[in-house]
Amino acid sequence: MQISTSRFGIVDVADEKLLRIENGLIGFPGREQFVLLEHRPGSSLHWLQSADDPGLAFVVANPLNFFPDYVVDVSEAELEGLELSNLDDLVLLVVLTIRDGGHEVTANMIGPILLNASSLRGRQLVLDRSDLSTRQVIVSDEIQNGFDLAAPGNEGSEVEIGLEVLAGGNAAPSFERAR
Repeated sequence: MQISTSRFGIVDVADEKLLRIENGLIGFPGREQFVLLEHRPGSSLHWLQSADDPGLAFVVANPLNFFPDYVVDVSEAELEGLELSNLDDLVLLVVLTIRDGGHEVTANMIGPILLNASSLRGRQLVLDRSDLSTRQVIVSDEIQNGFDLAAPGNEGSEVEIGLEVLAGGNAAPSFERAR
């Protein structure tokens, strides 16, 4: 399948490699198919690009890279639909918001995304916790140096599809398993 995107041009992805996020992301109903794209080699940041809407892409990251004590209590009901048979396949992501040319980055810690790395099924949760924020400030070397918003692949290299990170057990350092 070829996905037309406003940031990355045309991206080729096999149909069976598409992520399916049940009910889409909050505020974007009907947008349920996504592909995960690497931002830059070695970056802890990725793009969750909609396959349904060329202009819809979110910067995402594993929150444990920035907040190692972050814990999401997940009920059996919330895991339904993910086709999860092994907890090691569970991947946790949060949506980031980039401001000030990449020098101010916040994470939506209230709305984490759970993905099953094997089935490529996911869902966004809404946590009812007063200790979390939708605008939790992130501090990291990568962000302190400014997050380059230019689309990956603009240096003549091809956009890397990050689904291999989720499937096949070859976890990249930027994707620790959820706990």
